[in-house]
Amino acid sequence: MRLIIHILDNISINSILFLINNLVKHPFKPFSWYKISSNGTPLMPSKTNRLHNITVHTDNSTINTFYPVAFSGKSGINRTDNIDILVFSYNFIESNACLSLINTPICLTTFSADRTASCRTGLIRGIRYQQSDGAMHFYTLEVISPDWQLTQSIHTRSFINQSTLDIVTIILSDYDLNWQISESLLSSGSTSSKYLSKPLPMRTQSDVSDYDFVTGLLADIGISTLWVSGSSVDELGTWWLVDGLDTGELIPLTYSYAQSSVQSGQDNVNTLQMRSQQLGSYRVIVRADGLAADTIYEGQAVDESPLAIEDTTVLIGAPSRVHSEDTATYIAEQWVSANRCQRETYQATGAMRGLSVGSPVSINNLPSIGSLSTHCIAVIFIGIEPDNDSVSYHHQVFIKQWLQCSVQLIQRHMTNNSHLSVPDHGYQIARDTGVWASATLLDVSIPYCPYPSKQSFVSSTYTGLTQARTGDIRTSASASYDSGVSTDNLQQTITTPVWSSISPHDDGTTPPLRTLQLSSGSTHGWQFAPRLGQSVLLNHWYGDIDSPVISRSLYDGIGMGDVDEKDITSRDAGLSNRHNLQGGSSPRWHGGGLGHSQINDDDGHSGWISGIAQYGLTSDSEVALSFDDMPSKIGLQWTVNTGARANAEMPTSKDQAIFSPDEHVLELGVLRHRYSNHQSSDSGQGINLATDHGLQITGDTGVLLSTFGIRHSQSEHESAWVNDAGQRQLKMGTELSETFKEAKQAHLQSTAAMQTTNQTIESFKTSAQIIDETLNTEVLGAADVMLVSKDSTLASASNTLWTAKTIVRQSGATQSDVVAGNYTLTANTIESLSGVGGQAALSGLHISANNKPVAIQAQGGELQLHSQQSMMIGSESGQVNVSSPKRIKLQTSSGASITIDESGIKLVCPGVIKIKAVKKALVAGAKANYSLPMMPETIPLFSNKLDVYDLFYQHNFEDIEFQMLRPDGQLIEGVLDAHGRTTPVISDKEEEVEAYVGFKDTDWGVSYISEEEDVDDLALEQTGELDLNKVFKAIVKEEGFYNHMYLDSAEPKSLVTIGYGKMLSSADEASKYPFYIGSVAATEAQIRQAWRKVYNSVQGRNNNRASYFESLTTIRMTEEDAKAITIAHIQGNLDSARQAFPEFDDYPMPAQEAILDMAYNLGISSAGVSKFSNFNRYIKNKDFASAATESNRPQLRNSRNVHVRELLLLADQQQK
Repeated sequence: MRLIIHILDNISINSILFLINNLVKHPFKPFSWYKISSNGTPLMPSKTNRLHNITVHTDNSTINTFYPVAFSGKSGINRTDNIDILVFSYNFIESNACLSLINTPICLTTFSADRTASCRTGLIRGIRYQQSDGAMHFYTLEVISPDWQLTQSIHTRSFINQSTLDIVTIILSDYDLNWQISESLLSSGSTSSKYLSKPLPMRTQSDVSDYDFVTGLLADIGISTLWVSGSSVDELGTWWLVDGLDTGELIPLTYSYAQSSVQSGQDNVNTLQMRSQQLGSYRVIVRADGLAADTIYEGQAVDESPLAIEDTTVLIGAPSRVHSEDTATYIAEQWVSANRCQRETYQATGAMRGLSVGSPVSINNLPSIGSLSTHCIAVIFIGIEPDNDSVSYHHQVFIKQWLQCSVQLIQRHMTNNSHLSVPDHGYQIARDTGVWASATLLDVSIPYCPYPSKQSFVSSTYTGLTQARTGDIRTSASASYDSGVSTDNLQQTITTPVWSSISPHDDGTTPPLRTLQLSSGSTHGWQFAPRLGQSVLLNHWYGDIDSPVISRSLYDGIGMGDVDEKDITSRDAGLSNRHNLQGGSSPRWHGGGLGHSQINDDDGHSGWISGIAQYGLTSDSEVALSFDDMPSKIGLQWTVNTGARANAEMPTSKDQAIFSPDEHVLELGVLRHRYSNHQSSDSGQGINLATDHGLQITGDTGVLLSTFGIRHSQSEHESAWVNDAGQRQLKMGTELSETFKEAKQAHLQSTAAMQTTNQTIESFKTSAQIIDETLNTEVLGAADVMLVSKDSTLASASNTLWTAKTIVRQSGATQSDVVAGNYTLTANTIESLSGVGGQAALSGLHISANNKPVAIQAQGGELQLHSQQSMMIGSESGQVNVSSPKRIKLQTSSGASITIDESGIKLVCPGVIKIKAVKKALVAGAKANYSLPMMPETIPLFSNKLDVYDLFYQHNFEDIEFQMLRPDGQLIEGVLDAHGRTTPVISDKEEEVEAYVGFKDTDWGVSYISEEEDVDDLALEQTGELDLNKVFKAIVKEEGFYNHMYLDSAEPKSLVTIGYGKMLSSADEASKYPFYIGSVAATEAQIRQAWRKVYNSVQGRNNNRASYFESLTTIRMTEEDAKAITIAHIQGNLDSARQAFPEFDDYPMPAQEAILDMAYNLGISSAGVSKFSNFNRYIKNKDFASAATESNRPQLRNSRNVHVRELLLLADQQQK
């Protein structure tokens, strides 16, 4: 059907469609436009008749066809303005056109009842497509005030000796933003004005936005910020800095109170509610580091924290903000003022067009009070084009949904969202009047004041350490060790964090740094003192970012990575030992801030973590005094580097430290060897004195190196220069010259050499000098080294060390002698015996005694002789005897062995025994029996296999071998079969067979130990008291530990077990014990669920491996908790045993341990140990030998039963 409709002007298309729907069967849907011209093109809505209009500063004609249908937004003091505008257009906007809108100025105009325009301006931050009905396309424009740009720039920098106004001016100069200071703030009588221009020692912007940093600085001195919109896109507005709201910059607004009815199109307030919260305490105490006493201020202040005590609020100020009584009083006054204005406000809602933050607001027609004068400090608003616009009418459901989502997004960014929900009548008011607003109003009698920023108070959350360098590097981009010298001959130093370099805003002076004093005694203290050119670690006092404290020196990585060919201090040719880092990074083993260094166990490196390093003005010398206060690493190192060749080319701009080749070192405590890349490693402890030139120790009347103790106490103090005992010993050195003469043969020295020694000792009485041969000088009569000890005089000359009496070499840890040639130790008369030598003369290490035995003795442990290749023990002319009071055993790794003990000689050979001799003779008893192997037709009477599946089910049975020794001497060996069993042992009579099972490729074998010897060894372990830990160790040695639940292998395999074989009889019992999921304690519900999962595991009952159950649960028990549970279990059995056996405490200790061992698996009750009637009768009669025969537990491994049987036999011996 063709339908031709002639459209008349100003006739609603919906009316025409209504008529058509009644005439035809095919209804039409309403069109999306509502007025159509006679030529068929849509009529654009008239902007002059609309309540809300927008203007966008753009040249794109399609974008200028935007029409607003709804909007929502928020505004507040010290907040950026945010507005979301829902617009529609008849043209679809392409993506490039949308991008061109970003950062474009926009103005939203709303007309009041008398057609007075109020504007909200800003920048378009984003545009989002919403929906389309085919004719109209809806978009959301995100609009922000221009001060929002400051939130998008995050910096880390310092400002030194700058006022707040200077800092704000510097930062805002980088933005295209109009900002002004209110006239009241510019007046000289304002307190905030005084602080605005006052220089600040240091303010640090640490990884925060410019907006937060600026508003925080201003809030600290009572100044607030607010955005005031302009009148068009060409004049967006101004960001005002104010110290109050009575600035006179905004037009006063007046609204009528009409609670019961809302007149369409009129501005009024329909709800007004006073919000008053309890002010809290009446006294404010300010505390800060550096204040002589607390500052107490009387005034209402809120403190709802549990730390508030006796109606008092305590503010702990940051050192950079609160440093005097005046600043403490100011922060207390500001806190009280802010507390009042933030907690005594009014909340008004209604059709309040033209309302903005900072506006003076008067409300008339109020019951009782008549009128109220206030200032607006925060507002949230929504707007809808009234219902006379057909677009708003036909899309009112969509518009309401859009507003609800938009308001929710606003709430997420508001700190106080308790009064931000829009009621349903709010949407109706907005549809009738165009605007609904919820405003926070402050009475004009209460001045507005912001809270101080969080930087004004100490922080317990800031834990960062900052690397900094001392030295002025403004003249060079590279690191420099050069320090400037001013005209008055004073060194200039500037210390700055590495992340900020030198700020262009600084005036070049030193930041206010404190140095951490690490310790102080009753009369003196010591501290780390930084020096020029040194990298240091900065901490922050009380978490205050503007109060840096130098806490440690920081190794700056110079020389790291490789040996620098230009480093003239290079002493080693190779790389550093370990942890070599590239790029100048600081090694992780170096000291890290307050407290002791954290050095890993796998790292042998160490470094000085504090000290003093002084460099010359041209870096041609260095004096360093380094300290280390880490436990077991305490030491001191004093180094001096001198020379003129360092940094000869560019002495002030080298990237690496270049020292002199001449170094002199004095070390005390832990000694360190420094590599050429400036790393170091430990070299023991003691005193080290080293130099690249001559080392001289001289004295007018003598030099004494003595081992005699120096007395130091509160009542007695002896100088190191006064040592009478040592002086007397030095005098005795002359008499020892005769001893040297008598020992000339022993030392193989000539008479002339001994005469030289005599002259040396004579001259030592008057002058003793230690001269390094690099001096190329000769001092007549002086030996290279001479020492006087308590027992003897020791002198060194001509590569020989002499002593008159005794030399004792002692080491607390390890002592090594490394000799490039042969090493000879001789004793007794030290004279050569003719004919003695032989193969010993060819050895690298020769130990000999001429006419007495050589004894090598190990008193407390084993004596081990090892050789990488072959070992030979022989005698040149005598016999070789090997003896032992108990046993001699020779064994190879393959299993072959010969054992000699008091029972006889045992020969074990896994292969073939070959005996080659001219004659063979065997001397034995009357006969030697050996049974013949079974013939195929023989029907054996007895056959059995050893099943060790339970012991080795976690391993590959092919890696487990066994050896079985029959009474007749037959040895049967092999590996376990697939079921964990040995090969069968077949015999025609019943007999016992010894069986041994172990891993391949391990050192084990078969040996015989008598039962008497086992008991004797066990007796050595007994003590006088019952030790439950000893019982625990014996039990867990066989039980093993599992940190997860599993089903015990004992039939019927239904016992849930944990730890060291602890049975969990039920889920309730399991929930009583501690379990963890990772590091978090498991709940009782999680524990019960895990128990049921293990208990009900069908596959688990058919699997003999405990490890199978590990993947079934996630809860785990720690080994410490398992041990505590096991000990408690043993203690419970001990209490039960004392009741079952009244004389239990009188039993020998082995008997008590045996009873507790049996009770661990069986218990003491009638179902446990008590059900063994014979065992109980023997125990009560103290017949422990008979009790041993009744102690077998078939369900346990044989080793546990043997252990209990041996304990009872030992108890029987002790009782007799």
